[in-house]
Amino acid sequence: MNIQVGRWDCRYCGHIGNLGPETKCSQCAAPRDPDVKFYLPEDAAYVTDAEELKRAEAGADWNCDHCGADNKAGTEKCRACGNPRDTSDAVREAKTYALSEVPSSDKETRDFDRKAVLPETQKTPKTASYKILYFLAAFIAVIVFLLYPRETTVDVSGHSWTRTTDIEAYRQVQEEDWYLPPQGEMIRSFSAIHHYDKVLDHYETRTRSVRVKVGEERYVCGKIDKGNGYFQDRYCSRPIYESRQESYQEPVYRHDPVYRTKYVYKIYRWKSDRTNRASGSDKNPKWPEGAPPGKNWREGRKTEAYLLYVTDKKGKKHELEVDFKIWNKYNVGDKMKAKTNLLGTVSLLKE
Repeated sequence: MNIQVGRWDCRYCGHIGNLGPETKCSQCAAPRDPDVKFYLPEDAAYVTDAEELKRAEAGADWNCDHCGADNKAGTEKCRACGNPRDTSDAVREAKTYALSEVPSSDKETRDFDRKAVLPETQKTPKTASYKILYFLAAFIAVIVFLLYPRETTVDVSGHSWTRTTDIEAYRQVQEEDWYLPPQGEMIRSFSAIHHYDKVLDHYETRTRSVRVKVGEERYVCGKIDKGNGYFQDRYCSRPIYESRQESYQEPVYRHDPVYRTKYVYKIYRWKSDRTNRASGSDKNPKWPEGAPPGKNWREGRKTEAYLLYVTDKKGKKHELEVDFKIWNKYNVGDKMKAKTNLLGTVSLLKE
């Protein structure tokens, strides 16, 4: 059992570092607050006196429900008013901390606003970080403002269109594969590696380092605020490992090639021959020339694109890609609703 004496600060006179078990301030004699917070300085020594260890193990202190005075765990009557202890009297709460969370000063345990007690040097980094955040927020707001679209009116000044048709030809080509299609005209066949089989060949003796659990150890993993001004070490357990060398048999594989017959053949396939294109700046789009006559030709994929040329209020020209319905709806000289931003970018307004 490892016990250390905690500390508490007086809320009345501001005296720092009263011994945890003391129920009165050593400077002004004010009673210890019922809600006082204990802390453990980093240089706190461990208790060795047997009697003091007994007091530390007596349990958490309690508060008199009648007068509010702080009392030791072993007392059955309030030291201040003499009222007998009963179930209505509140018992201090024991708290468990991880080592990195143990409060080392009263500032780490207070429940009230810390801004009133923090020195200006500690506020500066926080203020500086807020200034950076404000600057970034303002910068983003400006960008959003510049890019946010607004409704406007533009004049239609021109049209253009483009249409394409892929032409495919049915022609004989040469291919090779692991099987001969029914329509294929074989040219030749040959033996080739199709894949490799993984086959166990032998074992080899090797060594490796392994971690072996050889026991467990207890270590201090935190502190327990016992609710009476004392702090006790909290222990956890963890395994102990040793590194050892061990031998093992590692399988060694070989990769044996598996041969199969591969075929080279001629076969008729539909292949892309060319793409015919048509374009113009009028309002009479047409499809380009189609496939030549005969069963060995056919039309493939078709594409179409339509552009409207518009002029904004500042006389700047813009190009908008639209679908055929909108493209065909407007004539040169018509006014059209659109979207623009402060950077001058114009886009289509959904109708």
